[in-house]
Amino acid sequence: MKPTTIMPSGLKIEDRVDTLSTDGLRTNSPDCIVIHSTRTYPTFEGVLNCHRQRGFAGMGYHFFIDYTGTIYQARPIQTEGAHALGFNTHSIGISIFSKDGNLKVRSRRSGRKLIDYLVSEYPEIRIIPHLQAQVEYINTLLRNNGHKTQFQYSNDMLGEENFRRLKVAVDLYTGSLSTEKNEQIKRQLKALKNCPGALFKKLRRTR
Repeated sequence: MKPTTIMPSGLKIEDRVDTLSTDGLRTNSPDCIVIHSTRTYPTFEGVLNCHRQRGFAGMGYHFFIDYTGTIYQARPIQTEGAHALGFNTHSIGISIFSKDGNLKVRSRRSGRKLIDYLVSEYPEIRIIPHLQAQVEYINTLLRNNGHKTQFQYSNDMLGEENFRRLKVAVDLYTGSLSTEKNEQIKRQLKALKNCPGALFKKLRRTR
């Protein structure tokens, strides 16, 4: 049976950092928490195997909450993640399983407790959805490559209707980029997804 870490707050975390190969990984100095969700893999092993098949050194997130609400730690916080381009050396990645975008009560409670614990450890840390991280990274790519276009972000975009509006604007701009110089930008624009969707507001407490 894998060890369970019990924090001073009483938070229980299953320690699975032994599944990560740290060779060649950089250090992590977190200034934000990036929230993700998965609707495909309800268990730790399912996500771990998926990420290994993609060539990752282990699970890409630092923490994963499964369908039972159990919290797993997959990476030391001080080790870089593999969950959000542009953020992997200065963030803590959390993913939570949510069938059809809906959270069970115990999963929501676990998510909030984990976030509260991390905020107590890093009082100045900001908490953002993966969608926001994607938009910020895309804007950085555009700016660094001489493009004047910048996509605006607000948490209203986590709703499906508003996200569709953003996606239409992104797709139109993607279609205007045709040179090889823009291939990296086009890949990121095409990959934009609404993660973790509206459940972000269910996990994010007002501070």
